[in-house]
Amino acid sequence: MKSTFLRPLLLVSIAAFSVSVHAAWISGVGEYHFGPDTAELAACSTAEERAKLDALRKFYGESIAMDQTLSCRESRVADVANDQCSMNQILWSQIGGEIKSSRITKQDVLEIPGSKVCRVEVVGDISANRGRPDPGFDVGLRINQSVYRPGEKLILELNPNGPMYVAVFNWVPYYDKSKQIIRLFPNSHDVGSYIDQKKAIPASGYSFELTLPDKIPKNRSFVDEYLLVVITKDPVKWRESYSFDEFKSRLAKFPLDRIRYIKCGYQLLIPKY
Repeated sequence: MKSTFLRPLLLVSIAAFSVSVHAAWISGVGEYHFGPDTAELAACSTAEERAKLDALRKFYGESIAMDQTLSCRESRVADVANDQCSMNQILWSQIGGEIKSSRITKQDVLEIPGSKVCRVEVVGDISANRGRPDPGFDVGLRINQSVYRPGEKLILELNPNGPMYVAVFNWVPYYDKSKQIIRLFPNSHDVGSYIDQKKAIPASGYSFELTLPDKIPKNRSFVDEYLLVVITKDPVKWRESYSFDEFKSRLAKFPLDRIRYIKCGYQLLIPKY
C-alpha cells in the first residue's frame, strides 16, 4: 500500500503535566552575511533572530540546540533560498524555549570582501520549563537519504537507549500555517507509540512518499523540510496536526526531564521542466 505523508486518525492515551516556569534576562549575539540581493533591513532582522537563538542556547545549554542535521547550507553571500532556509532553521531551533520580550543593545553593519555582515546584540527575557534534561533519555534517528526527488520514499530508523513513547512529526514551512506540523507516527497503519528496541518507520504495508508542497517558493531549486522525533517517558495524546506556535506551546508544557526532541532536516528537489 502506498500513501503520501499521513494524516492518520489514531491517537494514543493521554498524559497531563503541570509545570511552573522561571525567567531570566540573557544576552545573545547574532551575525548574518549578505550580498547586494538582500536588503540590509532583512539581513539585520535575521541577525537579530540568531541573537535571540544564541540567548536561548545560553539559557538552556547546548544540549537543547537540536540542530543535528540542517537541510540547507548557506553560502557566504546569501540568496533568496538561503534566506528562507536560515529563517526556517532559526524558527525550528527556537521551539525549545520562549523569549517573552527582547531589545537590541547594539547593531553594526560591516563591510567585508565581497559582501557585508550585520552583527546584532540583544538581551532577551526568556521563560523556560523548570528542570534539566535527562542525558540518559535519548533516541538515535537516521533517515535513508538527505536529498529526495518527488515520488521517492522516506524511511527512518529509530534506535532508543531504553523504553520510551515516540511520536514523529513532519514540519513543512510552506503548508498552510494552521497545519504546518503533521503527525506521521503513530498512525492508523502503525498504532503503537511504545518502543524499547530498534524500529523502522514506516512498517511494512505502507510508505511515506514525498510530494512537493502546493505553494513552492520562487527562485528555489529545492524545499527544506524537517522531521521531529518527540520521545516522552509517559504516553501522550497528540493531535494529527498543529500550527508552529501550537506545537511550540504543547512542548513547553512538559518538564524537561520527561521529554526530548530530535530534529532532522532533508531537501526535496524541485524538478526543472
